[in-house]
Amino acid sequence: MPSSLRNKLNSGMEEIMKLRLTNIRIIKLVAALLIISIILSCSGESKIEKDEAMIKELFPDEIDGWKPAGDFETYDREGIFTYIDGAGEVYRMYDFREVWVRHYEKEDAPSITVEIFDMGKSEDAYGVFQHASQGGDAGIGQDSEFNGGLLSFWQDRYYVTLLPQKLTEETEPAVLNAGQEISRRIGDTGRLPEIVSYMPEEHRIQSSLKFFHLHTSLNYHYYLASENILNLNENVNAALAVYEPDRAYLVLIAFPSAEEAKVARSSFISAYIPEAREEGFYEIQSDSWTAIERSGRYLVAVFDAGSKQRCLDLINDVKENLMQ
Repeated sequence: MPSSLRNKLNSGMEEIMKLRLTNIRIIKLVAALLIISIILSCSGESKIEKDEAMIKELFPDEIDGWKPAGDFETYDREGIFTYIDGAGEVYRMYDFREVWVRHYEKEDAPSITVEIFDMGKSEDAYGVFQHASQGGDAGIGQDSEFNGGLLSFWQDRYYVTLLPQKLTEETEPAVLNAGQEISRRIGDTGRLPEIVSYMPEEHRIQSSLKFFHLHTSLNYHYYLASENILNLNENVNAALAVYEPDRAYLVLIAFPSAEEAKVARSSFISAYIPEAREEGFYEIQSDSWTAIERSGRYLVAVFDAGSKQRCLDLINDVKENLMQ
């Protein structure tokens, strides 16, 4: 057989083998996908259904004689306004997914409402809890408060509230017992936002520590401007706290990159303290200083400080923590 013909035959056989191998791989892939599909269909539950079942399991079957009245109520990011008119935006400032609500009733006793907010991640559960925190600890979950009859706490990715229609000698222990039971059912704990660990502890008003992402949150705790002059967004983590003796506000912001922090600093100076120029320190009025400084991808801002040196001290405290 001529060599040229032999080469053509060999080449043809190689192509046939390649096609056969390709077909075998396709058949195996299709079979694997089919098996996965069968397994998923046999499970009978989608991820959403499993998540719903898991959240339902967090609610007590009974609260010291109070029994569930009616079915669960659920509200997502859009429906939250239907349930909490005017206050729904607070939750939407974070990675809020949905809230599950159940009412409990007992004859001749005030009703008790239990709300479990799925905040998406533990950092945002902490953030929404701290948003209106007044201090105090009820010893439930990772942090908790019991004020005016309202028990609130956060644990893992959940923010939980329990509110009796009326606070009585009977409803108070029932609410606290139910909170402990929900905490036990959640089981897991979540991590704190890393950025809050960089906020100095000395002279800090404890209940003033806040964690947030958006400029609307910042304005709630310290009104800065109607415009977003610090370029805050969902991908930015920020912390705020108030410090004695001058009640100076300290804000620490972590941007995804140093360049974004640099742009935000320039935006702030241009809009808020243009007289400061690049130095970043300015006396807004007598004994009331504002300052802003960048450290890598972090911005440190001080408001209402009693002196320029006070600004420097707070900024240096944060920078020392960032280097640890």
